[in-house]
Amino acid sequence: MRYYCLEIDEGEKEPYAYGVSVTEWPRKEIHCPLCQREWKKSTMHDLGTDTPIALSNDNYPDFLWFYINHISGKAKDVLEREKITGYSLEKAHVLSIRDLSDLQLTELRRQGIRVHKISKEPPAYYKLHVAVSAEFYKKSNVILLNRCPECGYETYSAESKERIEARDYLYLREESLKGVDLFRAKGYGVTVYCSERFVEVYKRHELTGLTFTEMEVL
Repeated sequence: MRYYCLEIDEGEKEPYAYGVSVTEWPRKEIHCPLCQREWKKSTMHDLGTDTPIALSNDNYPDFLWFYINHISGKAKDVLEREKITGYSLEKAHVLSIRDLSDLQLTELRRQGIRVHKISKEPPAYYKLHVAVSAEFYKKSNVILLNRCPECGYETYSAESKERIEARDYLYLREESLKGVDLFRAKGYGVTVYCSERFVEVYKRHELTGLTFTEMEVL
């Protein structure tokens, strides 16, 4: 079985839309009685977190980039019909241009967003929640430095900053793979990985918004 990293296809002829945040990053204040840490935990990947977004233009891909992947109604139907495993979905909060305040529109313009491309009737998208289940092989040098079993605080490091940011130095540990089609890995939790079956389904149904880089499994 081959495994791949999901990468963003920005669009060749015309850039695909991506999600633009219009609120602060969702975080939860943690005051842990065990490790005594006071820290802010990201809730971006938690079910039920409201993360309203605007779409950067009107060229809508099936897999839309945001800090958590968003997928179209077509992609949702394909994944369900093909019985792809390893994910859950919830309706995304996609804003119409009519929902945006003058202050928000000004900030989007400042970020280089062509606000006239923001639709009055944006299509439905769904947040793609993928669980962290896999681990990296020790050769990847992704090291757990600290963990609290009470509050879930974790910090990871690597041999060098360059190594942890380079796909060429990351190796999935075969024993940690659970046989699901979509998964994330401990220590590099934002990135989504997939099985070759997912890639085949994606290509057969001519979905858009992704490219794939094969990962080495040890």
